[in-house]
Amino acid sequence: MMLCMVLNAQNNDTWTEYSFGDICSLSIPNTMELRDLSSTTGKFLDKGVRRCSIKFGVEASSKKIVFQPEGLNSDLPALVHEATEKYARVIVEMISSNGITASDIDNASASDISELNTIFYESYSADVKKMSKTPEQFQWFPLKRQKFSGKNALVLHFKRPGVNGLVDVKEYRFFLRGQQLRIVISYRETAKDTYAVDFANIMSTLKFK
Repeated sequence: MMLCMVLNAQNNDTWTEYSFGDICSLSIPNTMELRDLSSTTGKFLDKGVRRCSIKFGVEASSKKIVFQPEGLNSDLPALVHEATEKYARVIVEMISSNGITASDIDNASASDISELNTIFYESYSADVKKMSKTPEQFQWFPLKRQKFSGKNALVLHFKRPGVNGLVDVKEYRFFLRGQQLRIVISYRETAKDTYAVDFANIMSTLKFK
């Protein structure tokens, strides 16, 4: 199933609602912009993502929508530099469910959640060791099951080492129609004052279709 993005007509001064095909809609604060892959920065970032995907054996997906700090799409170096200094991302994508269903998540016991926590922790910590020069900075918080818009998600929360500081990351994984909807919300901790409050409210705008 191809994930499509359509801008809804519902706009206000600070948030914009986006519709992702026939799956869901989500509102994004206007401190963020949809990545334009035709922009200079978009081409550079897309090339880097594809190169990293090949290096680490991850299949590049065309079912991914990326929001980034406002200004990165600009051709003005000053705006790009300012946006780069405030690292943040909101990613919406469809990936394989690996055979897991919504019912599996709904009926998972505390022991099941604990086992999944161990699986995800080991996988993510291994990735950090491959990609980071300071893997000891990696911080992991216990996996949770939480309901949004009537559907349960697995919620992953961790802090990973990045350029110029730790990046706070939350992932929300929903198992739908034989696939997995993955929403990633992250920001560099040094940009906390800009993004933390708004980003904490993004998931409350999620609506399934």
